[in-house]
Amino acid sequence: MIASYLFLRRKFNPLQVPSLPKETPGWPWGYSTQKQFLLEIGAGAGVHAIKYCQEHADQFLIALERTRKFEQLQRRLHLEKTPLPNLCAIRADAVPWVSTHVKENYLHKIFILYPNPYPKMKQRNLRWHQMPFMGFLISRLKLTGQLVLATNLLWYADEAEEYLTKVWGLKLLNRTVLKDPVKARTHFEKKYLERQETCVNLIFQRIC
Repeated sequence: MIASYLFLRRKFNPLQVPSLPKETPGWPWGYSTQKQFLLEIGAGAGVHAIKYCQEHADQFLIALERTRKFEQLQRRLHLEKTPLPNLCAIRADAVPWVSTHVKENYLHKIFILYPNPYPKMKQRNLRWHQMPFMGFLISRLKLTGQLVLATNLLWYADEAEEYLTKVWGLKLLNRTVLKDPVKARTHFEKKYLERQETCVNLIFQRIC
C-alpha cells in the first residue's frame, strides 16, 4: 500500500533536464489541433509503431528509442514497401525530448509497452510511474487522452495501476490479460505470450 499519495507526487522541473545532442530531431510535423498526435516511449525495433501507423493512417506517431535497437527500427522502416508519412522514429531519451518538444495538452495517446521494470528496491525511482517526470508527461496529454502501459509482471502492473490512479490522478479504463501471441504488438510481447507468461495491458485516461 502506498503510504502517502501527496508526498509521492514529486514535482518535475524541465529546466533541470540535460540538453539533447544538437543532431537530435525536434517535433517532426507542424503543430495542429486538427490532427491526432501519439507518442511511443521505448519503441524498440518498431514492430508496434509500424503496424499501428499502417492501420491508423490518419494518426501521427512519434516513436522514441534511445538504445541501439533504434538501428533495427530504421532498418525495418527502410524495408517497408509503402512509406509511412505518419510515423517519425527518433533516437532520443524520452525525458529531455518530451520536455523540449511536446506541448502541453497536445497528445492523443502515449504508449509505454514493456518498459524496464527496474525490479530492485534501490531502482524503484527509475520506474516510469514513480518518476516525477510522469506528472509532466501526463500534462502533455489532451484531456481524455490515453496512456497505454503493458507489462509481463503482475506486481509491476499492480504497482503502476495504483500510482497512475492514486498519485497521478488518471482513470483506469481497461485492464486486460493478453493471451494470443498471434496478436502480439512487440517482440517482447510475442516472446512472453509464447512462454505462456501473463501479459497485462492497462489503458488509463486523463480526466483533469
